[in-house]
Amino acid sequence: MKTRLTTLLTSIGFLWGSAGFAGFDITRMTTVVDDLSGSYTVTKNGRLDEGQFSGTSVTEFNSFHPGAGENEAVISGVITKTSSGGAGKVNTTADGSFTLNSLMADWEVSFTGLQINVSEDGVSLEGTIEVNSDVFDAADLPEAVARVLHRVFWLTRR
Repeated sequence: MKTRLTTLLTSIGFLWGSAGFAGFDITRMTTVVDDLSGSYTVTKNGRLDEGQFSGTSVTEFNSFHPGAGENEAVISGVITKTSSGGAGKVNTTADGSFTLNSLMADWEVSFTGLQINVSEDGVSLEGTIEVNSDVFDAADLPEAVARVLHRVFWLTRR
């Protein structure tokens, strides 16, 4: 009887332990509509396997207002992100091209290989960003563009 119980517990332990390492694929689409009928849709695909995640996302903006009020910026365009991570760390690289319109100015913004770091403290960016044919280090962006980019990456972080 003791041998049968030991065999049963060992089998359950093996199955339980094996189930903990099963990987799975994730696909998710989310659409957000602001109060002024602007929107963005994020489509995410990825894989979680043994505590490691890798995936991509495509965010399509359609006259989305990332801030509050009618006088804030409006963004239209596409941003793609590739992410990987595990053990509490996530590495994200983004490519994007979009138009940013506000009462202050209109900007054509694009970037390739932009590094995005998101934490509880907010968003930090590393790399170069082209704004109306001028190239800026992410730390030296015009304030309005930097504010909108940080807000956009914060909203689309998950």
